[in-house]
Amino acid sequence: MLRTHPRKFALHQILTRSSPPLSWGGPGVPHFNRFVAGVALRERMPAFERMLWRACRGNVFLRQAEIETPLEDINSGDPVYKSVFIIFFQGDQLKTRVMKICEGKKLSSVV
Repeated sequence: MLRTHPRKFALHQILTRSSPPLSWGGPGVPHFNRFVAGVALRERMPAFERMLWRACRGNVFLRQAEIETPLEDINSGDPVYKSVFIIFFQGDQLKTRVMKICEGKKLSSVV
């Protein structure tokens, strides 16, 4: 088995899996040191993504995945389909914007 340098391995993961950049300190690689994760209704995700992109001017990295099994709505007991998301960003100003957008869209988020 060939041994690869950890930085080269991390860069390979970034390029092949489209995952957020890792903080390994290489020149020219952005460092995303903060994140917010949460759950939202599938219907709200496109509008949420657009609003997030416009408000943060493209300085955030959003990943989302659909939850395949329906969850039970707390109020009505009906099955609802949701998506899980994680937002990577850098700095306190972007954190404030991201949190305000999550609160405004009534999304369940965890810092």
